[in-house]
Amino acid sequence: IIKLRATQEIDLRLDMGRRALVFLGDNEGARQEALQARLNLEVLQGEIEDNAGNYHAARNHYRNALAAAEACANDHRLAKVYEALGILEARYAELEPAIAYLQTAGRHYHAAGNLVCAVGMTNASLAFVYLLKRRYAEAIAPAETALAFFQQLNHAYWQAINEAYLAEAWFYLGDLAKAEQFAHQGLQREETVVRPYCLHILGHVRRAQQ
Repeated sequence: IIKLRATQEIDLRLDMGRRALVFLGDNEGARQEALQARLNLEVLQGEIEDNAGNYHAARNHYRNALAAAEACANDHRLAKVYEALGILEARYAELEPAIAYLQTAGRHYHAAGNLVCAVGMTNASLAFVYLLKRRYAEAIAPAETALAFFQQLNHAYWQAINEAYLAEAWFYLGDLAKAEQFAHQGLQREETVVRPYCLHILGHVRRAQQ
């Protein structure tokens, strides 16, 4: 049986912790490995419950993971858990905690030196959250920031995603010209996953134009 990568990492952390304790007498090293294993387990359980639609159980596991990440004092780990919490809260229409979690994730990504996530991914996630809550005007700034960042990296997929976000936001704000412009830009990236999104918005534009 092939184990999931996440469970393999948990097993590895536990084994390293046990070796640190038994063979090296390194209590602190063993404690850190146990914390990392606990963090990975809680994240995995959170993802399982999230996938099953069990919001409260998923949130509890992610919060337990957050406690373990804080004990590890690892910015990148903290950022990942805050990001997972932010997306979870957004999907269940909890806007304010979602934004707070994502902004905190961005700060930890920045502290860890991960600018792709600190600037690009965090702003794209914030735009997504605002769109979910139909707060279209507030989605514009983070989507523009993310788009500009991914243009510098020449990352076609994330450019297309944020162009689609902007197309949707501008359509519902009543600017059909900008909505059409960004929908076409997203289509020109030829990113298969994003094409239906852009075409959907373009269909709305054409209907509004009669």
